[in-house]
Amino acid sequence: VGGVVTFHDLFVSDATYCARNDYLFNFTSPGLAPVYSSMFNITVGPACAICPPGYTCSNGTQHKVACLPGTYNPFMGKPDPSYCLACPPGTTSGVGASNCTTCAAGTYCPGAAIEGGNCSLGYYALTGSSNCTICPPGHRCPTTTEAPIPCEPGSVSLGGAVNCTYCHPGEKTAYSNCSNTGAYYVASPSAPCAICPAGSACPSTLAAVPCPLGFYSLIGSINCTECPSGHQCDSPALPPVPCVTGEYGAARNATGCNPCAPGSYCPTTSMQLPCPLGSYSLAGQLNC
Repeated sequence: VGGVVTFHDLFVSDATYCARNDYLFNFTSPGLAPVYSSMFNITVGPACAICPPGYTCSNGTQHKVACLPGTYNPFMGKPDPSYCLACPPGTTSGVGASNCTTCAAGTYCPGAAIEGGNCSLGYYALTGSSNCTICPPGHRCPTTTEAPIPCEPGSVSLGGAVNCTYCHPGEKTAYSNCSNTGAYYVASPSAPCAICPAGSACPSTLAAVPCPLGFYSLIGSINCTECPSGHQCDSPALPPVPCVTGEYGAARNATGCNPCAPGSYCPTTSMQLPCPLGSYSLAGQLNC
């Protein structure tokens, strides 16, 4: 039985009348639309019912109209679709909903009647998300339903990654434009694998280790190399420089070549020997 609101001066053939925002069910005369009437009779014919949540009902309608997906109506007795409210972002609803439900993890719900969906690999969405978010650089997203996981030491990602990629000495990866040879290290988990710089060694991919004095390395080196005798290594990032004739340099020489001292001779640039008794030499001599 519906409540009396505003009535028209027309009637339904079976003398049962629906008030505003009610709908007629078990209607016995499908060809005649139910309408309001100035009469009110509840003794015969079908009954009227209040319009339920999730639906709207125009004046004396025979059919209730469901709210569309992405909208909801939590109230009873509403007369037109304008009472179907848009679901807020991060929520969704089906047909004829009286409330919105929170968007599940791994899916996105823009809100209102805009269709959402599942996140693609390399993206993620937590519960109640209105959009999918790309996995950030330096992280991996093995699933679309969980928060990003930082890359493990020695590995990198440039964003949108399901897994982090490990840098390897001498191995070219999709995250490096370097050549196939050389050592690589992780300068930053969110950057490509970096080739080991000159003056440093990369025995692992965790970091570049500077060479100590008396050692050197060229670009892409796994280890530092001892400065050979007969040379000088003023800079760990430069190749060894040979000593000139009349000079010598010991192994691991980091300070420069030394001139052969008076009373000594330097048959090679790698050694200085004393003159034997009965002989002499001035500075920088190859022989006594």
